[in-house]
Amino acid sequence: MADIMRRWQMDGIGLVGGAHLGKAAEVIGVGGHIHLIGALEGFEVSTPVMPMLMKDITIHGIGTGRRRALTELVSAIDSTGTKPVIGARYPLGDLPAALDHLDRGPFGKIVVEVG
Repeated sequence: MADIMRRWQMDGIGLVGGAHLGKAAEVIGVGGHIHLIGALEGFEVSTPVMPMLMKDITIHGIGTGRRRALTELVSAIDSTGTKPVIGARYPLGDLPAALDHLDRGPFGKIVVEVG
């Protein structure tokens, strides 16, 4: 992942929850931005601080509302059988093509399969 980020000069990572904050700090470049989305795993995060200090990383917190509202939303989606529209799937090795696909328009999710 670090190689891909360097090659494509990516400077941001979006995370859901804080469990992978340390790994994100390892692979992101100097001056990078980590967008931490929600706290469904709890409000405590334990991670080595040195990569963040040495790389001058900025962490942006993005609130997602209350857990109860999310639970109700998930229940509603489950009960109606709503499925996301997937516009395309790409293996991680085709990340450049997946990123190019983003320029085609806003319809459908673009899935990058890892592993």
